Amino acid sequence: MKKTVFLSLALFVFIFLADCGIKLVPRYPEGRSLEENPPFTENRPARNVTNATVMNKVLYQKFLTEIKKFLGAPYLWGGASPAGTDCSGLISTLYKRAANVDLPHSTTQLSQMGSNVHIKQIKFGDLVFFNNGQGKKPMHIGFYLVKGSFLHASETRGVIVSNLTDVPFKSQYLGAKRILE
Repeated sequence: MKKTVFLSLALFVFIFLADCGIKLVPRYPEGRSLEENPPFTENRPARNVTNATVMNKVLYQKFLTEIKKFLGAPYLWGGASPAGTDCSGLISTLYKRAANVDLPHSTTQLSQMGSNVHIKQIKFGDLVFFNNGQGKKPMHIGFYLVKGSFLHASETRGVIVSNLTDVPFKSQYLGAKRILE
C-alpha cells in the first residue's frame, strides 16, 4: 500500500512539475535518461487500429493531461469517465481523448489489438494485461507509464498507479500490447 501511495504521489509530482516547465530527467535502470530513450517514437506506423497515430511529444503531453484527470477517480463497472471508470473504460477513454483513437470498452477485445511487446521493451502508452490468478484470459488491463509502473482502475481503490512487481500483478501478468507505434 505504501509503495502504491508513493508511486501515485511521484506520478502526480512528475506531471505537476512538467506542467510548471520544470524538466525532470528520470533514469532507466541501465542509466539511460528518458531524453536518450524517450517513451515515444516519431515515424513508425501503428498496426490494427482505426484512426491510428504515432506517439510523439505532443501526444505524450496529451496523455499526461488526461491521466491527471483520472487519478483518484472511483471505480465504476461500465464507467469511462473521471466521475467513475472500470479498467477497460479507463484505457478506451484515455486513447480517445488523448489520441483520438477509438478502442473497445472490453479487456478481451483490447488484448486482441496491437502488437505484442516483450516485458523488457514496454514503453509509455503500452497496454499491460493480467488474469485473475487462474487461466490465461485477460481480466484486468493497465496503461504502462515508466519504470514498471502502470495506471489502472482498481475495484477497491479506484484509479491508481501500481507496479508490475507488486502483488498480485507480478504473478498475474499475461503480457503487453502496443497500440501506437
